[in-house]
This record gives sequence, structure tokens and C-alpha cells, in this order.
Amino acid sequence: VRRSILGAFLWALGVLRANPIVIVAFVAVGATQIVLERGPADAASLAAIVGFVGVFLGRGYVGLLTARALRSGRRQRTDGTPDWTRIDSPSRLRTVFRRLPAFLAAAAVVVCVLFVIVVAATTWLSPALGNVLAAAGLEEHATAVDAALLVATAVAVLAVLVKCCFLPEACFVGGYGPVSALRVSWSVTAVHRVRAVALSVGLLGLFVLGALLDTRIGGTARPVVLSVTLYDTTVAVRSV
Repeated sequence: VRRSILGAFLWALGVLRANPIVIVAFVAVGATQIVLERGPADAASLAAIVGFVGVFLGRGYVGLLTARALRSGRRQRTDGTPDWTRIDSPSRLRTVFRRLPAFLAAAAVVVCVLFVIVVAATTWLSPALGNVLAAAGLEEHATAVDAALLVATAVAVLAVLVKCCFLPEACFVGGYGPVSALRVSWSVTAVHRVRAVALSVGLLGLFVLGALLDTRIGGTARPVVLSVTLYDTTVAVRSV
């Protein structure tokens, strides 16, 4: 909490340097997806599941690793840097798998809420407002009203995402159940608004960057995998 966002980022790089197995694990998830997508057509869905579960398993593991690093930060090496070399253990991985169902249940609730917001705006509010404008003889304002509704819907979706940005940490690190994790993330983001917004904007930026790489560089025919040809060899790179 005391660190700036840049300071937290630099500190996190130190944790990764001390625990390179984390990077290897994420690369393994991507490699598994590539292998599955090169297989039968029905394996594409399995590849998507592996990516989703793998990313959040990794985030949970990193969360537990980071929590231990924060608690161990006062123990120093002889050169004055924190001693993070002995904070990795298989028990943390078992903990992540044990707490994964709670996170998936909480994530399902968030997805349902977002779905309701979008459906309510597109299938109920938009036609209702159109009917009201038509009855009032203000059809020429329909486009402006739809645009305002679109902006309001986007703001509502982003607000939910911001309030739930600490959901994985609440489940994996805190060990909360689905409902309690939602409540905890909601309360934490109320205290740390700037950090919550910064994290959400960063994740959204990565998502947009991945989409641009897929559609503009990778080509619309292969929207999931970005392919790079090196010396007549095609290498698939996971953009997201």
C-alpha cells in the first residue's frame, strides 16, 4: 500500500527474478494452448479453457507467492536485498487448486451481472426509450439517446470490473468463499480507488493490445493465434 504503482511494479520484477518458475509456468500454459489448437478442430474450446483456467491459476499462485514475499520482506540477504529464495513450495500450488472452485463461482456471478447489464440495455432500455421518443415526437434524438445509453452501459460494465479487480486475490490469497470474496473486493476497491482503476485500465489495455495484434497483424482468419514466419517456419504466439 505504501509503494507507488511504479514502485510496486519494480518490486514485482524482483519477485519474478527470484522465482523464474512463474514465467516458465505461464509459458507452459501458452505452449499447451498452441498444441491443442494445432490438433483437431474440437480442441479449440479446450484450448480456451486451458488459457482461462491457466491464467487465473497462475495469478492465484503468484498472489500467494507475493503475499509470502511481503511478509518476508524484512529478512535481508547480506547484500541488503530481500530474501525471496525460499518462499516457493508445492503446498501453495495445492492451495490454489483447492481455492479455484470458489473463484470460478465468484467469476460466474460477475459474468452473469455483466450479461444482465448488457442485455437490459440492448433488449429492454433501448427499445423502451425508442418508444418513448416516438410517442413524444422526438425520433430525431433517437441516435443521441442510443449513444448515451451505450456510454452508460460501458461505464456500468467498467465499474463492475473495477470493483471486482481484487476478486482473484480475495479467493486465492484470502481464502474467502464466492460471496465473501465479492464483498471483500468491493470494499478494498472503495479504499484504494486509484490503484483499482489503474489495475483495471492496465488489464483493459493489454486486452485491447491483444485484440489489435490478433486482428490487425495476425489476420482475421486466425483471430486467436498470432503467427510469425521465421525462415519458412511458422511460429504461433499467444497475443493475449
